[in-house]
Amino acid sequence: MTSTVIATHDRFPSNTAAVLSRLRATLDSSTIDRSTAGIGRATPLRAGELLLRLQPGMRVPSPSSSPLFDVAGVVAETALDAGGFAVGDRVFGVARDPHWRDDVGYVLTTVGHVAKLRRTLAPVQAATLASSATTAWRMLFRRGRLEPGEIVTVIAARSPVGALALQLARAHDVQAIAVSPSDGNHRWRALGAHRVADIRTDALESACRVAAVVVDTVGGFIQRRALSAMQEGGVLLSCASRPDMSRAPPGASAEFVETRVTSRDLARIADLIDVGRLVPALDD
Repeated sequence: MTSTVIATHDRFPSNTAAVLSRLRATLDSSTIDRSTAGIGRATPLRAGELLLRLQPGMRVPSPSSSPLFDVAGVVAETALDAGGFAVGDRVFGVARDPHWRDDVGYVLTTVGHVAKLRRTLAPVQAATLASSATTAWRMLFRRGRLEPGEIVTVIAARSPVGALALQLARAHDVQAIAVSPSDGNHRWRALGAHRVADIRTDALESACRVAAVVVDTVGGFIQRRALSAMQEGGVLLSCASRPDMSRAPPGASAEFVETRVTSRDLARIADLIDVGRLVPALDD
């Protein structure tokens, strides 16, 4: 992800239908009326909805590319049931229905899909963390249930989810093995990797064999190699594709983890941002 554009998460579009289905009960399905006075609302916000104002110059994906996208902004308007949010709060999460008025962007979201952002962090940087960081969090701790001292192997560390998974592991005293081309050793260790395994060699299999959890962000042939190397009790969690369990050794398991951005997980991410233990992994 770049540091100049609010970008959707790599895997987010593939899960849009499922996420949108969960949001339909709380998100207005109509777009914001562009011709209305003020900031463009034709009707009052529904319970639980928030209208966010983007920073000048920030962009969002076109409606045709993805109806939901990562975002950071300032609360411009709240409904009666605002869930503790107030006008002026800095937040990040996911939103929809982009609207522009006088070169200022507005988006619609709900209290269940954003969290307050307290630490000074550029809005675009914060936006890149929402779906990637919550996906990494779910894989390590909600689905993987990792405990301090256990080992997680992250494939591939150079992906947004992978780089954030390394930081989350370090923040919770989980030992991480980064699987990536070896020319990035210094970077992965700086993010929290205890060891780096070259994805182009059989070190990939060795790294998966000793892990309690394998985080897969690649899928395909690499995923099949990783799954076949798992030991009894090992778990492979993928945000790239659904694992073929016919390739899993006896006693190993695997599952596909969908992107689900919730305020509860975002709040945990915000806490780590506040203390400087989680930051966007910038491109080399």
